[in-house]
Amino acid sequence: MKKNLVISMGGSLIFGAKKDTNFIMGVRDILIKYKEDYNFAIVCGGGKTAREYSSFAKELGLSEKAQDLLGIDATRLNAKLLLFVLNNLTTGKIYTSISELVRDFGSKITLCGGMVPGQRTDKVAALIAKELKIKTLINLTNVDGVYDKDPNKYPDAKLIPILDYKKFYQIANLKKHVPSYHFVFDFDASEICHKESIKVVIINGQNLMNLDKFLNNAEFIGSIIEF
Repeated sequence: MKKNLVISMGGSLIFGAKKDTNFIMGVRDILIKYKEDYNFAIVCGGGKTAREYSSFAKELGLSEKAQDLLGIDATRLNAKLLLFVLNNLTTGKIYTSISELVRDFGSKITLCGGMVPGQRTDKVAALIAKELKIKTLINLTNVDGVYDKDPNKYPDAKLIPILDYKKFYQIANLKKHVPSYHFVFDFDASEICHKESIKVVIINGQNLMNLDKFLNNAEFIGSIIEF
């Protein structure tokens, strides 16, 4: 029987400062490899593009809603790029409502970006998992997982392979929604996952071998947040 998975995919992996065709094509190859084993819903983030638009909108004095709407457009542009690459592996559309995506979820990959202002794509992924009663959410990002402190500031930071909700919050010091605020996994999404007992698996998308290993039930480098 096929398993169901939701993937929250970081936007900077799809279209970042460094355009990486290896990531896009690598994702495609993995999805092809496991299409008989899993049904996938993929939520695309906006990455640097969304953050730059939101930042510039803020400088222009635009509202937080306007900043968010620009960010949402960036997420959907990334989703459309992935749609074109994955082609007939998908349902052929970018979903703009969770209910429509849930309705069509199945053997063909369902793709979306952001949905509404005040809501990051990690939260969209968590809500999709909740509605579909999926108990594992993969967060593909640009770090290896959750560290005991910021690895960009502290060379001795240690990766934590398994942690619980309480420990995650303690390390993350997560914030309520601010347009384009960025952390490895967002506050609202983690609240949903905690309440619904959804396991979050954080994997570095810059090394897709670990995604392959996880899908193959093998040992991988990453973090598992057990809510």
